[in-house]
Amino acid sequence: MIEVRFTDIDSQGHANHLAIAAWVSHERVTLFDDAILRAKIGSRWDHVMVHISMDFKAAITYPNNVLIFPEIAKIGRKSVTTNYEVCVRGEDVVRATCINVFMCDGKPARLPESLKDVLRNATQMSNMEHKYHTNR
Repeated sequence: MIEVRFTDIDSQGHANHLAIAAWVSHERVTLFDDAILRAKIGSRWDHVMVHISMDFKAAITYPNNVLIFPEIAKIGRKSVTTNYEVCVRGEDVVRATCINVFMCDGKPARLPESLKDVLRNATQMSNMEHKYHTNR
């Protein structure tokens, strides 16, 4: 859960889009760093976000708490497309999509099967958590 800070708010009283992008990026890094560890593929692997898009459905105001639910939309040879639902009080207020490239020794590289398996399982766990929070 992310606590909306006063400094995240713009002059209109809404969370600034850059703050929301930072929240999504934090979730992305957490998801992929954890996946790399679980896949046991070593410290030579890293990931970079090469694209982000966001669709805003409602404003996020202060004070508030935000939950972000990741979903693996597509696993490619060297990249992974992720979707994120940004929720406030059980309502989906922002949807974001990121394209992420995985790298080994600083160069784009094919995803190991063990990493693909971990990412597929991570999405299933996130979907279960999302259902729990939206059905409360």
